Amino acid sequence: MVGRVRAEFRVRLEKNHWLTAATRKQALDKLDKVKITVGYPDQWIDYSSVDVRPGDYFGSLERITEFSSRRDLARFGGPIREDEFVDPRSTLPTVINAGYNSLRNSIEIPAPSCNRRPMTRRAIRRPISVPSVPSSAMN
Repeated sequence: MVGRVRAEFRVRLEKNHWLTAATRKQALDKLDKVKITVGYPDQWIDYSSVDVRPGDYFGSLERITEFSSRRDLARFGGPIREDEFVDPRSTLPTVINAGYNSLRNSIEIPAPSCNRRPMTRRAIRRPISVPSVPSSAMN
């Protein structure tokens, strides 16, 4: 799948008529260096200490936000960990999303995004299941 994503980007960059030769070369060089992460982070975030209460949406949201803020602050001054997705809240096991992070030059495709869900009768009859990548990663 990663190879197909790279190949599609390469085709699009090579065909864009509005790119100058120099810009196209830089874009292709950047594409060659892009890190594509598929699946899930090496280490899950343990949310078990967060008090999530049924019927208390805003309170639970406040406690989750506080947990995330404290977790982020505790990481300051420590080593940089490149083993997790950039935005852990956007790559939870239940989230179907994908995105590009320009600071890391990386595309992140969480595992649920790789689950092909038939949307049409034609897709149901299709004999080969090809993982679907949300269009947000292709922009």
